[in-house]
Amino acid sequence: MKINRILLLNIVFVFSFVAYAQSLKVETVNRQNAIRCLNLSETSMLNSNWNEAIKQAELGLSYDNTISDLYYFKATAQSNMNYAKKDVLETIQYAFDNNNWVNYNENGARILLADLLADSGRYQESLSILDDKNFIYSADSEVIRIKNYYRIGSPNSLNQARLRINSARRIYPNDERFPTLFFLFEVKFITNSKRNNISYKIPDLVQNIAESYVSKFPDYENPNSEIEMLASCFLDGEKRERFVRSISAKSDEYPLYALARLSANIITQNQALKEFSPVFSESISLDLLDNFVMLITEEEPKKLLYEYLNSFSGSILIDENLDLQNELVIKYERGRPSYVKYDQNNDGFSEIECECDFGAPTKIVFSNKDIELEYSSFPYVKNISYPADNIVYNFLYQDFAFSPFEISKDSIIQNFGYDFFVMSIKNDIAEPEKDFICKKCSSLKLPTTEYTNSFVEYKYLNEIPVAMCFYEDDVEYAHTSNIVDNSFSRFVDEDRDGKFERKEGYSLVSYEPSESEKAYITKVFGDGIFPSNLILTRIEIDSNSNTIPEFIEEYFENNGIRTSWNSNDDDFIEVQYIQFESDDGNSKIKHTIYYDSNGNKNVELISINDKPFEMIFKDNRIKINQGYLENVYWIGDVQTDSVEQKVYSNINKNIEQGVVELIESDEVRYFSIRIGSIFFIQKIEGSYIDEETEVEITND
Repeated sequence: MKINRILLLNIVFVFSFVAYAQSLKVETVNRQNAIRCLNLSETSMLNSNWNEAIKQAELGLSYDNTISDLYYFKATAQSNMNYAKKDVLETIQYAFDNNNWVNYNENGARILLADLLADSGRYQESLSILDDKNFIYSADSEVIRIKNYYRIGSPNSLNQARLRINSARRIYPNDERFPTLFFLFEVKFITNSKRNNISYKIPDLVQNIAESYVSKFPDYENPNSEIEMLASCFLDGEKRERFVRSISAKSDEYPLYALARLSANIITQNQALKEFSPVFSESISLDLLDNFVMLITEEEPKKLLYEYLNSFSGSILIDENLDLQNELVIKYERGRPSYVKYDQNNDGFSEIECECDFGAPTKIVFSNKDIELEYSSFPYVKNISYPADNIVYNFLYQDFAFSPFEISKDSIIQNFGYDFFVMSIKNDIAEPEKDFICKKCSSLKLPTTEYTNSFVEYKYLNEIPVAMCFYEDDVEYAHTSNIVDNSFSRFVDEDRDGKFERKEGYSLVSYEPSESEKAYITKVFGDGIFPSNLILTRIEIDSNSNTIPEFIEEYFENNGIRTSWNSNDDDFIEVQYIQFESDDGNSKIKHTIYYDSNGNKNVELISINDKPFEMIFKDNRIKINQGYLENVYWIGDVQTDSVEQKVYSNINKNIEQGVVELIESDEVRYFSIRIGSIFFIQKIEGSYIDEETEVEITND
């Protein structure tokens, strides 16, 4: 036995070792395949084949999803393909979460992450990535730092940006990214001051840097024409004219040349307008348009410019926060806004989109919150919907005004003497709160789970729901009476024949409803409209519309139910079930009551936990006893097994409920009553039941 035990242990050990070795082999092969994909992805990136680089990186991750290099390569390729920054950020974050570098260290990924954060409005986070851990100093990192300092916009950060630019022009004299950043930001400050009629003096440090870069432009192999034109803003008189003539001699097709040449008095206003006109069917920044408009002073070109603006069918790009990124894009038709898109943090996902009709918003979508607003007449909201939840709030005309936009006349063009409307984002762009919406709405469409594709429409008055209509596939199947103090009746067309045969009563109760009662209210009315102690209290069914219900069911505390039937269209019920829980909650008590044709109580059966316990007949309480058969009970004393078998065999099993049957067995007479599937038998001697007793029951 001991030898067998040792042998078994050895076998187990061998198999465990083989399984472990096999697992290691698989991991090794997967790792090798992942590294091979990493190398192929790198090769694709060197050839600017970004699609293939992403494909190889994703294949590598399918083999081993812990390698940080693969996430880095994928994110780099995504960035070069202009993926939404939000998606690229998500990819590069995985590289840092895994922190498992194979061929590279994390510095390259840190620079990519810092750049993405800088362009997404997260300036301090971007600086922390570069500065806090193993300080990175390179041309790439300095470009990102300078962007961040400019965008922070405080006096101290602007000074930091300019000092770093001043240093970078000496350390990296041939890197055109630094003069590009410098002139784009500094010219924007000049333009913004003019637009807002603010006095602005160019700082001496800025002027010195600008003149230094202007003198350096001839040394660049292919200097950026746009930057050269912007640089001319820092020159005066003959210096500006000579500089502009020298750079515009290369080409006069770029509209910015028209602006620079006009500002240097090289061409006439009419000629400048002719050269600039192609932008009126394309995209143009508001800064560029305003700068051009400010130079048009003669009446004839003014009129022609207004005609261009009045028929403008391009897009206006607006940098809301002076970060060199266009958060707001306005598309125009016939000189009026037709569509607006706002991307607050430039992550590639719009916070707000807006459709317009000749400049007036007709629909606004909060994309990140999945909220839509439709306007009857801007700024008055017609309805607010939550498409994902299929919820719609409606408003009476002029009851609710709301907009995240300000519509105004462009101040520069207005000074020019004409109206050109632009849109700007208010400081607080938060969507309207649901509580506030509820207070203002006139009706609310809310999905329900009562039927497939069902919903309820609430009518509101003074912030309170006063009536409801219920629909399935846009066909009404129920409606309510007026709601008073959260009590009301609901009328339901169950068979969709146009007759509302079912009447339901609802009201508040003083006790805590059961979970099933709460679930029913949510199913029928949706969530969150009524107090939690609203319950269904009563159901009536009048199938023949004669105002006499055939069925009534009432609901009480502790799962109490009272159900009544009347099939004769008279004022008297025929049978009634009353069910409730005992005080300790351990027993379910049920009363089954039969009435005669005059509405008088005839027979009452009391059951405890579905087991017959007692019968009341003509005010006499009679003990009920279980017979030998499962579905036989004796009223009074139980007879012998053989007697029960003989009597039961003579009973008409199909007799109607509540109808007394007379049975004779061995010269002894018995009465039998069927209630449900149970037969109650009584020996006739001393019987409380007589032959005339009959209670007609129509419901099983």
